[in-house]
Amino acid sequence: MRVAAAQYDLQRPADWAGYRARLRDWVAAAAAGGAEVAVFPEYAGLELAGLASNARRLVPRQAYGAMQDHIDEAMACHQELARGYGITIVAGSLPVAADSGGFYNRVHVVAPDGAVGAQDKLQLTRVEWATEVMTAGHRLRLFEINGLRLGVILCYDSQFPRFAHAVAQAGADLLVAPSCTHTAAGFNRVRIGSRARALENQVYSLQAPLVGDAAWLPLMAPSQGRAGVFSPPDTGFPADGIVADSADETPGWLWADLNVAAVRCLRDEGQVANFNDWARQQVAIERGVETLVLGRSHPS
Repeated sequence: MRVAAAQYDLQRPADWAGYRARLRDWVAAAAAGGAEVAVFPEYAGLELAGLASNARRLVPRQAYGAMQDHIDEAMACHQELARGYGITIVAGSLPVAADSGGFYNRVHVVAPDGAVGAQDKLQLTRVEWATEVMTAGHRLRLFEINGLRLGVILCYDSQFPRFAHAVAQAGADLLVAPSCTHTAAGFNRVRIGSRARALENQVYSLQAPLVGDAAWLPLMAPSQGRAGVFSPPDTGFPADGIVADSADETPGWLWADLNVAAVRCLRDEGQVANFNDWARQQVAIERGVETLVLGRSHPS
């Protein structure tokens, strides 16, 4: 199975037709490269804010609120493209209104037949909390599409092992981490988290980052990152666990071929049994940590 991870730069659409055309061009390029699954980054959906007036784009609550009128149309566009190109689209995340009055950071997963599911970000960053309008999600989901079992660990969520492990226990073959990071350190936190989650759970993982400077959207700082696709470092897989890695931050697609049947065999046939040995670490943890004071204490 071939997957594509986007390095995507935010561009302000001139109008609704411009938004549709750009999305179509990106999906068409992914499909032309043979991708069956195309993953867009975290907050790539903020392009919808470009349809609002300059004044409404200045602060998060106004910008996110202005986007809500276009979300249904945007999802219909994704459904049309998924059906037309026969591809699964993991859409760029965007703020979706919550009953609490805030907004979820939500990823929509659109199947080739147009069916839609969603995963909300569970662990918000300090930047997201600081907006005072973002709301954390409260449930993990597994998406099964044409035999592939896929989970979304959205950016910061990728840095928390139990989220990924819960989805892996439910049967995930691939964990996707759409990301939006503004520093090299932030990018590497998601990169390291994604690679670690592949190792721990003996699954594939994928990072799709936002890149570039969206100066037209004042609430967004410049973004940086590189797309990557990772596997467990084990027999039949790359020794370093890197299946594909982008060379720079140029916007575009990174493609990778996944052997889903092979990765499913690793838990029973791999050199190590990270996933199956998870229960053993839980037993030790539940027993608590015993502190041993060794040697003599010397007065300071």
